This record gives sequence, structure tokens and C-alpha cells, in this order.
Amino acid sequence: MNIVYTLYRVSTKQQVDKTKDDIPMQREACHEFADRMGWTIGKEFLEKGVSGFKVSASDRDAIQDLKAAALNKEFDILLMFMFDRIGRIDDETPFIVEWFVKQGIRVWSVQEGEQRFESHVILRNEMVTGYMVTKNARSPYLPQLKIVDEAIYKRTQEILEQRVIKNEERHGVALTTRGQDLLSGMMYCGHCGGYLTSYESRRKHVLADGTLKVYTSRRYMCYHRCRKLCDCDGQGTYNVNKIDKAVNAAVKEMFRHIKDAPDEKALNKAFNKEAASCKAQKTKLNLELSQLNKQKEKLDQEILKVLMGESSFESEQLSTLLKNIQAEINETVQKIETLDSEVAEKKASVDNIRPQYESFRTWAEEYDKCTVEQKKMIISQLVDRIEVCKGYKINIVFNMTYKQFCEAWNTATGISII
Repeated sequence: MNIVYTLYRVSTKQQVDKTKDDIPMQREACHEFADRMGWTIGKEFLEKGVSGFKVSASDRDAIQDLKAAALNKEFDILLMFMFDRIGRIDDETPFIVEWFVKQGIRVWSVQEGEQRFESHVILRNEMVTGYMVTKNARSPYLPQLKIVDEAIYKRTQEILEQRVIKNEERHGVALTTRGQDLLSGMMYCGHCGGYLTSYESRRKHVLADGTLKVYTSRRYMCYHRCRKLCDCDGQGTYNVNKIDKAVNAAVKEMFRHIKDAPDEKALNKAFNKEAASCKAQKTKLNLELSQLNKQKEKLDQEILKVLMGESSFESEQLSTLLKNIQAEINETVQKIETLDSEVAEKKASVDNIRPQYESFRTWAEEYDKCTVEQKKMIISQLVDRIEVCKGYKINIVFNMTYKQFCEAWNTATGISII
């Protein structure tokens, strides 16, 4: 029999977000989870008004008491509602988890499944990209220090930062890839705006021969509605398979457009064609500019003759002609500068979308073969939130990165990607 110790924590004395940080809710969720898993809950540890960002584990009595209990082999599993209950100090929390795992303690979250130790602190050090960095100085590039590509390092920082942002802010990556539900962490109720959490429901049925049959299913639940935290008029629960299937189909349809889009050669061909057209226009304008400058030069010479009394033209007449020629010159120069700017912007657009396109195209080609964990990460890169309303009406809100890519692609190629 597995003995479970639980940890509940809120970071302020009066917590506002009832869906995540209310201790009675955390306790109820942990007890329901333990019952489903067949575990027995022993001791329960509570922390009120303790910030996981500001207070080190060494100064938290609950963590120290849990460590002492682990050394005494009092329990087998440490369970909490979400992993941020154990702490949010990025260069410390992984080692807390590692410590418990080394003592033979399994660390579980109701929302995110089992947590296994994965060291990522080295990914916070810019040295892995080939630079020595101190508080006030940064060395020149040192290739012998390089471990990972700088683009990968930057994206890793974005992911790590997204995973520690505050509850009320929007996440741009999956908080975890564990668990069997494709969309956990991205689901919202389209009526009250609250999170949809996932859980497993069980239904028992006695067959005619007396055999007990247990049916299980996964469901997304509007916690606000089910716990009557607000006047939500949406459904209380939704079938996980039905929603995952619909969203999966929408993502695959989106990827189909990307796979059908022109490849790298076609992208370069479109840019080169545009650049060649601009070059031809610029050549014509430069020729016109040269002719205008020659005309202006002749007028300047004629004005000198007027001053010397050697010209048959009147000065006012020449002044008007010179003014008109100068206006044409200014307009032609502006047109040339505009063409140069358009070519530069087009090249920048192509250069910017090329790495994004390669990523999206790779995802599109490999999506069907990906594991659930990989699909979670891919979808979280594209989707800001998924809203579900009564009758399984689903609204997928794509994030700005993908929207900007589509706009840049449409501008660069003239071919629309949804």
C-alpha cells in the first residue's frame, strides 16, 4: 500500500484565485486523486502566506518536516495540487524534487502527473552559447565554450520564463507535457473564462452474470461552475476525447495549408522575382534622374548667362523652370528610396519567416507521428487559448507569433496561409 503525504500552499493570507490556490480546494482535489489511484493519505502539510518565489526551501518548515519524514521512510509519495506548490525558485526547485526522488519518494501533482527530476539549471547560463558573462561584462564569442545554438538557448529561456509566470498571466508554452490529455493547461470555459481542468470519471455497472464492470472516461471540468464559484451558465463537464479530437483535426487542417505552401525554393523565387521587378523600376528611375540632373545643370548654366547679360531668357522664367525640375528630381529620388526600402523590408520579412516556416513545416510533416507529449508542446507554441462553450462549440485563439508569421508569409509570397 502506498502511503501519501500531501503539501498544500497559498502564497498570501487571503488568496484571490480560488481555482488554484484555495487550500480546501487543493485538499479536496488531492483526496479525490488519491482515492482514484488507490493510495492512502497519511499526514498533510499546509503553508499559508508563504511565497514560493521569495522564500527558500531551507526556510520553510513544511519542506524541512517533509524531508525529515522522507529520511525516516514514513511515506512513499509526495502529492500536491500543482508542482508550483513545492516552490518557484528556478535554480532551487529542481534540486528539491531530485532530493525526494533520491530518497525513493515519488513526487506527484493532481494536475500534471508524476514529476521526475530533470536538470535544467545549466540552460539558464549563457555560457552554453559561447560567452563568459558576469554582472557588468560579457566576453567576446568563445567557440570552445559553445554547447547549444544561440537561437535554441533564447527559445529555452522563453519556455522557462513562461512556466513561472503568475497564474493570472497567459502562458505561451505547455506548463508540463506529462499526462494523457492533449489540451490540459490551455482550456478555458467560453462562458465564465475560468480554467477547465481534467479528471478521470469512473462508472460502475453490474452485468447480468454478476460481474462488476468499471467504465472510465476523461473529462474537462469547469471548476468555477462545478464548485459554484460564479454564475457560469456553461456546461459543467466536457468529454476529453471529443474536444481533443476536434482541436486535433483543426491543427492538422492548419498544418495542411503549411505543407501545401511553397517550399524554400519557391519562397526565394518569389522574393527574387519581386526584387528583379524593383531593380528594373529603379534602373528606369535612375535613368530619368540622370536626365533631370542634366536638364537642371543646363538651367543653372543659363541662369549664369542671365546674370552676365548673355541670355535671351528672363530670370523669372528660368527660376520657374528650375523649380519644376527640382520638384521632379525630389520626387524621383523619393521613388528610388521607396523601392530600396520595399526590397529591404521584403528581404527582412523573408529572413524572419524562414526559420519559423521551417519549424512549422517540420511540425506539419511530423505531427501525425508525434507522441501526446510532443503534440502538447507543438500546440502550445501555436495556440494562446482554447475556449469551449455549450454544445461543444470550440474557439481556438492562435498566439501572436503564428498570426505574425501568417501576415509576413502572405506579404512575402502573396499566398494566403490560414
